[in-house]
Amino acid sequence: MISYEKVRQALKTSTIAIIILNGLGVVLSLMGFAGIFYLQSQLKNEEFRSQFTAEQLAQMQSTMTPFMIFLSVLNVLAIIAIIVFCAQNLSKLKQGLTVSYIPYILGLILSVIGLVSQFTTTLSMVGTILILAQAALYGFAFYKAKTLNDKDTDIDQDQTIL
Repeated sequence: MISYEKVRQALKTSTIAIIILNGLGVVLSLMGFAGIFYLQSQLKNEEFRSQFTAEQLAQMQSTMTPFMIFLSVLNVLAIIAIIVFCAQNLSKLKQGLTVSYIPYILGLILSVIGLVSQFTTTLSMVGTILILAQAALYGFAFYKAKTLNDKDTDIDQDQTIL
């Protein structure tokens, strides 16, 4: 027999963790945007450019293309959407309503995109581990949400057997 109160508490805890981690991610991303725009302005300065090799300058400029900035903005918007949906799920949990899978699926999709990005650009062991940990958190929360949402189906099946 599944303790649905423990499942509800685990989902609540993991959803709060997702909100906190994503909130921190949004703040860091906004600071990163400020750094990108500052770096772009400094790249016009010859004295600044002279500190780097041609290869380093090319690498910096390749990460600051309009397309990469656009993708970064989309990523931040998706993270904000996850935060909003998670907050709605916390409210639904408190009211005993069916929770949405959207924030957890969206988070898993972003994690997969992050992994693909890790493998196609510079492979960082720490970055890969962080993305996998984040994917595990989203997967855990999705599993708990599915278990909790399927509670009514399980109860109905138990009653038909009796």
